Amino acid sequence: MGKANQNYLPTNLSKTFDEENAFNEYIDTFVQRLPRYAIKFKKGYWCTKQKPLKNIPIKAHLTGIYYVSVLPKWYPLHCAFDFDNVKKIDIEKIRDKFEFDWTNSMLCSSESLNGFHLMFKPIYNGKPLTIKLLQDIFLFAKINNFEVFPQINKTFRLPFSPDQICLDFEYKNLKDWKEQLYWFNNLNLYDLKNLKNIPRQQTIFDLEKPIQKQKIGTYQIGKELFKNGLITSNSRHNSQFYVLSYLYRSNILPKIAIEMCYAWLRNKHNGFSKEVNKGNWRTINGEIKRQTKNIYKYYEDNCFYPDQIHNNFNGYITKTDIKSIVMISKGNWSEIKFYTNFFNYCNPRRERIFIDIHTDKLIKWSSRETYLKRLDKLKQYGIIRRWNSYANGKFSKSIKIDKWHKNDPGQAILNDNRTPDTLKEIIKLSYKLEEFKALLQQAGTKRTTAIEIVKRIY
Repeated sequence: MGKANQNYLPTNLSKTFDEENAFNEYIDTFVQRLPRYAIKFKKGYWCTKQKPLKNIPIKAHLTGIYYVSVLPKWYPLHCAFDFDNVKKIDIEKIRDKFEFDWTNSMLCSSESLNGFHLMFKPIYNGKPLTIKLLQDIFLFAKINNFEVFPQINKTFRLPFSPDQICLDFEYKNLKDWKEQLYWFNNLNLYDLKNLKNIPRQQTIFDLEKPIQKQKIGTYQIGKELFKNGLITSNSRHNSQFYVLSYLYRSNILPKIAIEMCYAWLRNKHNGFSKEVNKGNWRTINGEIKRQTKNIYKYYEDNCFYPDQIHNNFNGYITKTDIKSIVMISKGNWSEIKFYTNFFNYCNPRRERIFIDIHTDKLIKWSSRETYLKRLDKLKQYGIIRRWNSYANGKFSKSIKIDKWHKNDPGQAILNDNRTPDTLKEIIKLSYKLEEFKALLQQAGTKRTTAIEIVKRIY
């Protein structure tokens, strides 16, 4: 490999637990701020706070001042079996039944005597799933002496307060919530479709459906309307659509979205709605419920996930990533596309011990003849390591990222809060024409070739 290119490779950062980044990651994984939460002091009772959750109570929970419980997200990023008055040996039997171990679950103590939480990261058929499907799958759980959380109508205590100790041998020496969070994020995903003796689930989730594109703007427009209220006459119905789309994209439960949209309209109609001015709230509430049902069903059926779920599942890329990718590729456009797709996929999965990528994805990003050569180039640079797969024929060799930029979701290139669909969009959002042309030439691309590439992009 050329020395010039090596100078542009990112250096591997030492393992640290930056408190601010860890706290933001904790919020993304576990916290639903809206529209309310509950707190409890030790030996006290749960008290509901009818207001959005701010950082101070979360930090109080993590430092053991009091406990905080939150409502769930529509697409949950974690799940827990909640055991009360159950012997640990009986939990291990249940764990064996579900094929849980320390690689895909984390057993923690609970506040109550002989109480435990078994935490894991659920998916269904390789995809994110709604809390409704999660609960449908575990309808039988009560006969096994445990409850499954999150639940639609209940708050659930946030994890990793000081008295919530990890009990697995592999995790029992973790010192604080930052280390617990790090290793929780390392867990392998647990696919609920593989459960045995479970009633047949909704077949829609078994189908390989293309993800539908959504017009950009619904998030930002909805966010502005939710903040400021109606801004013109005869705009209520369309404004409700944007607000409800914004709430869906914020991963809010449908029932809560209805409550929030209704309250928003009451407080911020600004005199621009005839129906509001007439006091026809029953009619308005019925319309909001129908709109919510249609929006959530359409998005769910078409695999249009809330933004955080979309960015975690489909991946994200940063401007720093693009620069290093262009230099590694020496400006070769087909290699740039492959490495962008590769790191786009790997970035949200960086904390896992191994990243398993389906061979079909690698071929789609490149070709059957070239993808191995391109992975080998990363291996020669010391960027990745590869191991034989545990599922021969299904996955490529397992991959570990060794030498790359520190994962920073806050620097992700986004359009209307979502990862763009194409490489051209990514580049246009992060580089001006002349800036990207100069980067291509710096990587070794001929001037005429660089001009042709930027013409195709811009």
